[in-house]
Amino acid sequence: SMLTACITNPNISKDLTSSQIGCSPKDIKITDETARMGDIHNWNAECKGQKFICSYNTTAGTKCIKPIK
Repeated sequence: SMLTACITNPNISKDLTSSQIGCSPKDIKITDETARMGDIHNWNAECKGQKFICSYNTTAGTKCIKPIK
């Protein structure tokens, strides 16, 4: 069903984030997860005091950036 495409999973987000920022999934805290139609998935990640804004889509894959202060 279309609904299942919009469910977020912090464990998947942790794994995706880990490969981007070089932090172990167990050290990553995921917040503000959202998923929309079209497989765009956004979340905030924090590891050891560092914050990141992450996104995933099927074309570009995962990207995590540090927010501009």
